[in-house]
Amino acid sequence: MLFQADAILKTSIELMIEDMRASPWLLDDIFSNFATNVYLKKKYQTQIQNAKDWFANNKIHIEMGYVTDHIDLPRISIVLGPQPQDANMSTMGDASTESVVLLPNQIDKPIPFIVKPFTKVAYDSSSGALEVPANLKNFEKAVAGQVLVNTSTGTGFIIEEIMGDLIMILSGSVIGSGKFAIVPKYQYYEAKVEHIWQNANYQIICTAMGDAQVAIWLHDIVFYALCRYKEGLLEALGLAESLFDSGALTQNPNLSDAGQVAWERSITIKGKVENTFIKAPHRLIESAEFKDTNPNNVCPAPKTGWVGGIKIASNTNPNTLAEEAELLDYPIEDLDP
Repeated sequence: MLFQADAILKTSIELMIEDMRASPWLLDDIFSNFATNVYLKKKYQTQIQNAKDWFANNKIHIEMGYVTDHIDLPRISIVLGPQPQDANMSTMGDASTESVVLLPNQIDKPIPFIVKPFTKVAYDSSSGALEVPANLKNFEKAVAGQVLVNTSTGTGFIIEEIMGDLIMILSGSVIGSGKFAIVPKYQYYEAKVEHIWQNANYQIICTAMGDAQVAIWLHDIVFYALCRYKEGLLEALGLAESLFDSGALTQNPNLSDAGQVAWERSITIKGKVENTFIKAPHRLIESAEFKDTNPNNVCPAPKTGWVGGIKIASNTNPNTLAEEAELLDYPIEDLDP
């Protein structure tokens, strides 16, 4: 999952402005300096009501900075800046223990049969013993916990034990007729989820036409909203460790027209975002078969067509594993496909 900065910032600011409109008393706090400062009160106290009236009577257009086919003022523009990866956390993704379960139809990777459909030799419902044909292909891979399936009805029965050519299921099970197959116990895939972190930089540009004071009001309202909803919106949606820097108040000559001046002041948002990505899906190991890797031991001459595998040897003498001193110092604990 990648952090969708444009949509998250736009949606957050829309929610902020909507809530500020529903709570106009917040503007009293934003501009309370004009009412509480003894020097400002005499001259600027009317700014509070003027700002509230302007905010109540003007629609604030919230757009992405790349939207240029229409520009309506007053406007809050969201501009995406550079987003370099955090080098200090570049190896943290490899240490992730997070994984995700993926269904076969979700990733278009069907899980094959352990043992393909076959016709049973016999079945004793009183004991739950089902006999399979001799030399049934891949039957050696069947283990307890896997599922015996009637391919006609789709009904499954958990395998309790494998005894030679017998599959033991719950006694008294009614399995029906037709062909049967063996499917895995874990009928899904798992995949590791890794992470990277990036240092994000975004600009929120507040633009208004006419008096510069209007652009200042808009900036102050947006800045207050960002601070107020920092934890509840921005950080909750994935922008961590956010910092806000205000820029200079400037004219925008590209938007000024017929003697009307467009003023704007930007807010730079810095923070850290986390992105995750899914590694290759893999099956869960249900059984393992160990074979000698020496063709001289597994097939007669000529030595062609032999199958290799995993060979476990002791520290000193592969032929003697009875004594404790001859066992492996480092036993195999996990097999990660």
